This record gives sequence, C-alpha cells and structure tokens, in this order.
Amino acid sequence: MMEEKTFVLNEDAKRLYEQLEGVEFGGLTTLDQALSKEERKLNACRDLLGKLAHLLGVCLKDTNLMKDPKTTKGFLNELLAVLHGLGQMPGHDGKILIRHRGLLTGTKASERIDYVILFGNILFDIATAAAMVKSLEDAPTDLQTRLTMAFQVFSDHGISSLYLQIPEESPAYLDAMQIALHILPYYSQAVRPGSSAVFKKTSSEKSFPLIHDERDQPDLNLTLLAGVNGTKPETMKTLVKKVDTWMRGPNYMASDKQFQSVYNAILGIKVLREILVHPPIEINNIKWLIVDNEGEFVSKQKSEVARLVAGEYGNSPQEMARVIGSVYGDDFQQIDSQNLAERLRLASNLLTSIEKTDTSQPVMDEVLDNVESRLDKVSDHVYDSLEVHDGVIKAKTGKTETTVGRIHSKLKPMVGFFKARSAIKKKMINMAQRGISFDAYDYKIIAKDFGISVNEAKELIDLFKSCFDDQGCFIRVTFERNITQIAKYGKKVFMFLWQYLKVMLQREDRIAFLNALQLLVTHLKESESILSALLSDFFDDPTTVTFSDQCALVLITLFASKHDKGFRKYIEITPEEVLKISKGLDTKMVAAASKLIDSNHEKFFEKVKLIHRELTQALDSGRTEEEQMHLRNMFLLEREVYIFLSLVGGNTARALIRSAAQVYGDPKGKIYLLKKSKRFFPNLLQLLRIVSRGLGRIGGGGKT
Repeated sequence: MMEEKTFVLNEDAKRLYEQLEGVEFGGLTTLDQALSKEERKLNACRDLLGKLAHLLGVCLKDTNLMKDPKTTKGFLNELLAVLHGLGQMPGHDGKILIRHRGLLTGTKASERIDYVILFGNILFDIATAAAMVKSLEDAPTDLQTRLTMAFQVFSDHGISSLYLQIPEESPAYLDAMQIALHILPYYSQAVRPGSSAVFKKTSSEKSFPLIHDERDQPDLNLTLLAGVNGTKPETMKTLVKKVDTWMRGPNYMASDKQFQSVYNAILGIKVLREILVHPPIEINNIKWLIVDNEGEFVSKQKSEVARLVAGEYGNSPQEMARVIGSVYGDDFQQIDSQNLAERLRLASNLLTSIEKTDTSQPVMDEVLDNVESRLDKVSDHVYDSLEVHDGVIKAKTGKTETTVGRIHSKLKPMVGFFKARSAIKKKMINMAQRGISFDAYDYKIIAKDFGISVNEAKELIDLFKSCFDDQGCFIRVTFERNITQIAKYGKKVFMFLWQYLKVMLQREDRIAFLNALQLLVTHLKESESILSALLSDFFDDPTTVTFSDQCALVLITLFASKHDKGFRKYIEITPEEVLKISKGLDTKMVAAASKLIDSNHEKFFEKVKLIHRELTQALDSGRTEEEQMHLRNMFLLEREVYIFLSLVGGNTARALIRSAAQVYGDPKGKIYLLKKSKRFFPNLLQLLRIVSRGLGRIGGGGKT
C-alpha cells in the first residue's frame, strides 16, 4: 500500500511551484493522464478521418445515393461537416490523402485493403483503428469495422489513391463537390464496355460523358475536370491531344516542367490553372503515389518513371501503387523479410518492363538508385531472413521459407552486398574481442559501404582495433589522438560507432565512448543527417527503454547547441545550464529535430510515457541495489528528455512539457507519494525545475 507522506517544502520548491501558476492540474496524477487531452485531440481527428473514409465508401458503392435531392443534400451536409471538423484540427495543410500501401500481413484480403490515410502528421490505418477500439473506452466500437468496409469498397473500385482538399466553404465549391459526388458512384459502371455516363445535376439532367486520357483510356480525373467546369467532351478531347503533343515535343523536354500525366499538366500550366475549377476530389492520380504534398520537388526522371508505370500498370491501380512503393516507398526501415522480398519482385518486374521499351538509361538508373538507397535503410536482421538462389527470392518467417518470385539481375548483387554488410557489421561490433579477423572480401564490402578504397578499409579497421586494449576495454586517449583521421569517414563511421556504443556492457567504457563521440560530433559536417538518425533510433521502438536512449539525447542536444565549449566536457549527462542558452542554438538543427518529433508525435508520446511509467514503478519499489541503480538511470533519462524538448520546442514538445508540469507541479500529486519519493525528492525537484524552465522557453504557461 502506498505510504502517505507530507513534505516540508524548501524555498527552492516553493519558488518553483509559484512559477507554475496558471497551469491547471485538475487532479492529474500520471503523465499518461496529463497527455490524455492531447491524445483525445488526435483520436478525435482519427475518428473524423474514419467517418470521411466511410462516407466516401458509401458514395462510391451506392449509385442511388445522389438521385434524390433531399438525400443528396443530407449526404453533402454530413460530408462537409466532417471536412469542417478536420479543418479545425491543428497541424495540417488542408490536404487529405488516402493511399494503397498493400503490405503483406498474412492474407491476400488484408493486402488488398491495406490503405493509409495521411493528414498532416497523422497516419491512420486499420491497425491504428483496432488499437483505438481496444485501448480507449470512448472510442467508437464500430470504428475499425467501418474503416475496413470503406477500404474494401476502395479496393473493389480499384482505387490506388484518393486526394481531397479541405475546402473554403463557397457556393462554387459546393457545386463542384456535388457534381463530383454525382460522378463517382457511376464511374466504375461507366467504364465497362458499351456503357455511357449520364448523371443528373440538381433537378435538370446533364450528361457527363467519359473523358479519355492520352492513352485513350477512360480517365476519372479528366471526367471530373470536365464536369466541374462544364466543358464539352469535344473541347476536352482537343485539349488532351494538344497537351499530350506538347509533352512529347522538344519544348517540353527542354523545359523544367515535370508532369506525370496530361491531367497534371493541364492543371500545372499557369494559363489553364488560373481559369479552370479544380476538381475537389482526385482518384488514382499517380502523382499522389510519388509525392505527399503539392510543393514537393519531382525530377524529370521520377516523372518519367511514373508515366512508364502508369502505362504498364494503369489497368491495375493497386498493382501500380505497389510497384511505385517498391521504388519510392518511405517505410523500408520498418518492413519485414516477406514484404522486402515482395518489393524486390515488383521492382524486378518494373526493370524488365523498362528493358522492353526505348526508355533512356537515366530512367533505369533512377529506379536502381532509388531501390538501392531504400535497401540501405532496411534493418540488418531482415536480410538475415532473406535468401537469393538461382535468381529466386525466398523469405524466412521462423522455420517457414516462402518462395516469392524472381529477382532482376541488376538487383541481385545489391541484395548480396547488403546481406554481406549485415554479417560484417556483426564482426566489426565484436572486433574488440580476440580472434576476430577480416578477409579480403570483408575489406571489399567495408570499402564499398564507406565509399573508400580497400587499403583505406584496412587502415580503418586497424584504427578501430588500436582503440581497444587486450581485454577489449576502450582507450579514449588513442581514439582522440586519431579523431581527425576517423572523422574523415563522416556519418558512416559515426553510425557504426553509435551501434557499437549500444552493445557496450561496461558503464565505464560507455561513458568514455560517449564522450569520444561527443568530441567526434564537433568534427563532422553531416550534422542534420546524424541528428535524424539518432532521434529516429530513440523513438522508433516506443515499447522499450535502453541505456542508449539517454546517450542519444545527450548527443542530439550537443548538435542543437552548436557544440558549445561550455558544455563540451567529459560528461554522462547534459548540464542543466544549457537551458540558459538563447542565441547559441543551431537553428537549423533545432528546426530539423522539432519537425521530426512533430511528424512522429504518436511514437514520441508513447516513448516518453513509457519512460515515465518506468520511473514511477521504480519509485514505488527500488528495494534492491539493482533497482536503485535503475531508478537513478530513469531520473537521468527523463531529465534528458525534458532538457532536449525545452531546447527544440514545437507542438509535441510543448504538449509533453506542459503535461510534465501538471505532474511535477502539483505538490499533492501521486509522484510525491510513492515509496521512495521522499528519499529522491531532490531528483524530483530537479525535474520540476527543468520543466519550469522549459515552459518559460517554449511557452505553454509559467514564468522563468
């Protein structure tokens, strides 16, 4: 049973509590509870996204929905209410993108209905909906079911992407939306051989014939464009032909314009863009398979790849989405061996298709370069479960081996390299042990990975080995003496050393190695890239806490503070005085860290909540020496979290700091009534002081 305690506050504590005047406590006792308000906002947004997907699914499925004016008005009002609610949410640019991802999760059915909804920094899918229903009392019980049904409809209609812009409420937009909602449910019927498209607009009948694209295939987006602008079919046909001719000519090839289709070109040409009403909805626009936002740069080669994929797989939109994902996917670091093998198969098929065309070599290089850069991000353990024999890819799951398909001859050596690199990384991490040696093939792989010569690879390994004694203990003096030579290998060597730090067992070695890395940081030029890698390492697994989490935050904070000489000491923790810095921050690093945190706010919330739960559990036990050590480490880790968040700011940081203030700023809170709270009161007071300073730095209440 929890012991009741009464603390006599010293003057420092009284002053800190006074600084938090204005922060509402409301009886909140844990960080989970304090963050519940922020998470309720996220869940409210997810709920609205689920409703939107459901309404769009209903519209696509029910051809009778828009026939009755009364029903049409009710449905339109319901849809606009959902869009209005989403528009009130913070942290978005007004664009909603539903995209087919097609990950393998055990059954063919799950693969077909694997869609993701992207809105601002939110990624919503069936797995997230299932987790909401399971863990939240107030979550709609049918949320997962309705979302699954909507995705099933999308799949049945062959949808690879659906793009929607939250509107400015105007009569013109309402008219355009109503026309679009009339067209959508009839489109899949209209494209069948022998069908024609005739829809009703309000009370008068109006024909919206199918418009064909540059490949003479029915195109929903061109049909929507003609419909919302009242453009005659003959006019659209002429426009499509003229734009297609221009895109095939020398003027387009010589220009810096990059369009993936005639539809995108029509809306990308300034003179047309300014006079045409844009459709409020776009479906299966390949553009939204290769970019997430309107302003994202697209190279000429990337556009050519998109057009080639559209031409090859246009009749199978979901396959088209998966092929694009095999080249430009942004989730390779998270996929398993089965999905990696499948993407290699898809990319192989694309390469074979390219070879059969008169496409220039730059398009082939575009595909190969992008596949290779993404294979570089795949976790090493995934390659351990992947096999390639006689040009066939096989994936292992436990004791089961699955043959996935054939691999292209240009991809086979890539996979071979990354599998070999995975094995050699293990040797490099264990190189401080006796008996670890490297052969000529190992040096060849290391040379390729680091972008150096084989002789330089041998020198690098010798350099690493010289930093350890016969017992495998780290020699910091040797490392620092060779710091300039080590630093010339840049991010590659830093990330290897970081992985090495994570497996060090002796605390003394870890501290010495951490300080050596801090010194190395000051010699590196790839700061932003390394910061992103370290930060991702911290939050990518929000289910575990390790000693390296604290090390990552110490190093990231060093990046953010411009390697200030006042804090570049032999330390295990970041000095609290760093919070006094005002003009000494690296604004570029701070902005990069804040953006990455905000775009991964859910993982970051979960990670910080886990750290706090570990701390409170340790405070309520802490009997053995090992438990006492764990408690001290958790205090240090949570301390680093709040210092880091106080420096970088942003919406996620502000929410976490304010929530921590509600926990530590309440003298009657649960955190002060646990079994070991009295003994560790100075540590709790230190967290309160840091949180108070954090509020003063990034806003959200309180004084400095």
